[in-house]
Amino acid sequence: AKQRDTIGNPRSEAKAVTPAAKTPAAPTQTAAIDAKKLFVAGKGQATACGACHTLAAAGTNGKVGPNLNEALKADNQAAIKEMIVNPNKGIAKGCAAGVMPPSYGTTLTPAEIDALAAYIFKNTR
Repeated sequence: AKQRDTIGNPRSEAKAVTPAAKTPAAPTQTAAIDAKKLFVAGKGQATACGACHTLAAAGTNGKVGPNLNEALKADNQAAIKEMIVNPNKGIAKGCAAGVMPPSYGTTLTPAEIDALAAYIFKNTR
């Protein structure tokens, strides 16, 4: 039996096709952040908010700063974010200036600040 020449035959040159690996969708930065944990435990140089503030949803009862359940009822999320990054801009009644660390804007990422502000806003309504 004579062997057939398969060079140039498209069927003989077909290569096994491996399906492309699916890359999982990257979670949004805010979605990946556990804002409650950040509030309760802090992160690196960023002191935990709950060390000084009471927030029922977080189970914290700090007394140095205002009780957030009461103090932030009228504030929107943008105002809460501003309070985090620029705490001396407006001081809550009965509190002293310079007590809250002014470094959250540099010790937390913008996504962490957004997540924290959203968490506090949601839990003070």
